Amino acid sequence: MERYVIPSVMQALQLCQAIAESRSGLSASEIESALKLPRTSVFRLLRTLTSERVVEKRGTKYFYGTRIYEISAANSRSRYVQRITAPALSKLIAATNASAIICTLGDYCAFVIDVLDAREKQITTIRPGTKLPLFESAAG
Repeated sequence: MERYVIPSVMQALQLCQAIAESRSGLSASEIESALKLPRTSVFRLLRTLTSERVVEKRGTKYFYGTRIYEISAANSRSRYVQRITAPALSKLIAATNASAIICTLGDYCAFVIDVLDAREKQITTIRPGTKLPLFESAAG
């Protein structure tokens, strides 16, 4: 391993990659096997990543958490899309009294960049950084 590479950071990235490649999530023992790491290392990585919402636990399986999508939605491409679409959408919303969600597409999902609500009382529960399923949502 390169002299200036931090092993635990590399392991965390490998763990995230393993979760990304699994459609049904991974258990801690599956992560141990995939990464060939000791149980204690996997436990600490999962505990850290879960506390930061990078990974979330559902039952006995681990999945990507919302933080991944929040980070993705904050990238420069997303800000560019928001900057060029928000003014036009604001005019459309004012004229139609509707709401709009600005998204950018990922591999199998849409990442919410911004939500423009027509009325304060009609606020959607979808927030920037949310991941929407690509084939089961209006954004998809």
